[in-house]
Amino acid sequence: MRISIKKVMSEAASFYRSNFNYIVKISLIICALQAFFLLRIPISPSPSVIVLIVILIVIWSTMVLVFWPKLILAILIIINSLLDGVKITLAEAYRQAKGKYWIVLSRYLIIGVIMFVPVLIIFLMRLPYPGAIGNIITWPILSAFYVLNPIIALEQKTTNYFSKALQKIKGNFVTALKLHFLTTTSLAIAYAVLSNVFGGRTTATVIVEIFYTLISVVVYPFAASKVVIVYRKLSRDTQSVSPGNNFTETSQ
Repeated sequence: MRISIKKVMSEAASFYRSNFNYIVKISLIICALQAFFLLRIPISPSPSVIVLIVILIVIWSTMVLVFWPKLILAILIIINSLLDGVKITLAEAYRQAKGKYWIVLSRYLIIGVIMFVPVLIIFLMRLPYPGAIGNIITWPILSAFYVLNPIIALEQKTTNYFSKALQKIKGNFVTALKLHFLTTTSLAIAYAVLSNVFGGRTTATVIVEIFYTLISVVVYPFAASKVVIVYRKLSRDTQSVSPGNNFTETSQ
């Protein structure tokens, strides 16, 4: 079926307004794990400061590795349940993501490599705004797998998540391209450009990053709502979306 951008945006906006307080609170938890990059290392740090920074990096890295992958799935599960008229807690959604930890972690590692390679090439070529150009290059790739996360979060475990995502978006790639740009890609490009412009000014850079984090708290759940709505529309004919979802008893 063909997906209408106007309908998706309208439904996502309506859902977002109705559930704003709840899903933004959850988004705040997820985005808080990304806020560590606000830390700025002094030009000539003392040994005690270096030790503190190392400790903070270890704590942050551990928290991200342990909690972040399943939290990404949890917010999709919560949104899907709310669309079914059922309100569940973050703890319940997190439990429903059981058995999906390594799947979603590997997904982000693969996507991370895909995104890193062009940025590295652009950086080595000394082109301006490598982060922004890298986001533009990877935008079509991420759009092709637009519904990958909902498939991982809301369907039974399988071995062909990537092929299923490609198959579902078939015929709606341009729509996914536009939907992805309207929130996720445009925000990433804006952040990359501003970071490059103010890269040599510590105070300005921190301000940019603070604003980026705060905006992400608001934008991220809206973008996630769009993805779930698109997934449900594409899955409607096969009845692959069911109330309460997630299901496997496989351990993490």
